[in-house]
Amino acid sequence: MPNLAKDNVVYIGARYSTQGKRGYVVYKCPVCNAVFKRTLSYHKYRNGLHFCSQKCAMYYRINNSAHNYSTSFLDEDNEFRSYFLGLFMTNGHLSKSKVAMISLTDEQLINSIAALTNYKNPIKKIVRCIKNRKPQYKLVFCGKIPLKLYEFGFPYGKKTGKEFIPKCVSDNTFPHFLRGVIDGDGSFFVHHSQGKGLLNCKIFSASNNLVENILEKLRKNKIVFGGSISCKYGKTNLYTLLFGQNDSRRIGDYIYAGSIILLHRKKAVWEDNANISVRSDIQKNKVCSILECTNPSRSNGLCAVHYGKKYRSENKDRIRQYNTNYACKLKRARITNACVETHI
Repeated sequence: MPNLAKDNVVYIGARYSTQGKRGYVVYKCPVCNAVFKRTLSYHKYRNGLHFCSQKCAMYYRINNSAHNYSTSFLDEDNEFRSYFLGLFMTNGHLSKSKVAMISLTDEQLINSIAALTNYKNPIKKIVRCIKNRKPQYKLVFCGKIPLKLYEFGFPYGKKTGKEFIPKCVSDNTFPHFLRGVIDGDGSFFVHHSQGKGLLNCKIFSASNNLVENILEKLRKNKIVFGGSISCKYGKTNLYTLLFGQNDSRRIGDYIYAGSIILLHRKKAVWEDNANISVRSDIQKNKVCSILECTNPSRSNGLCAVHYGKKYRSENKDRIRQYNTNYACKLKRARITNACVETHI
């Protein structure tokens, strides 16, 4: 290769030669700035531009072509951007070739996203030859959108276990981000207990960081007072964030207030079961009598947390004696049954 400093490269992507009678014909890639000779492996593009690899040629073609969708919906901090980021966090993929894809099984939601982004390309429908498997609908975005998502912190390639809350999501738009996460990898469902169905909310994720930050934000804003995180260990750990009846009701009020885009079937489950009454609804306007505690009171003017501590501390000896007597009672019953069987 010639001395590039002496050659004085002045054209990007155009052909140039060295000074002198016997010069080399070399090119400079307009994408990665790599300098290379003209060989059988180089890739030519229109307008006389040459690229060092097919990957660079594809990237240039994608980012310098007209797009049949809006490329500016990620520039403003609004409801749709936060919802799209939450949904992309759970059902999206940013490939190493700088292409953003989002796949859903709900045709209603994919059509709503296409309408808000002015997506005019045909929506891809993927049907797998597996019994009872729903078809998937995919939207593909190129150009500025993958670069913007990378600026927000989304990694290229696999993101399982790396989910997070982007810094661009403000406190005002966090409900819409949470609605996108629930529509992607969450659900409202009815848990049947004690003869009645109680509304519950679950959020699944492979990232413990995501579920912990969501729970922390909801408690900080006093949306929920409970919530628990469990983990199913395996090749990829699966973390589950679970909320009970009252917290699930408040979460629905929090994320569905004034929403313009949502998954209707999940909201329908919340609406049908949000008004189920439970015992603590009688005291929903009361708070715990412990200073600086804002949890709702349930018994003796105390919340479930403080009442449990007080009950355990004041009745520790009685509970121990009860457990001892119960164990002795079971032991005597076993001995009696054994004697009766032997006598027979």
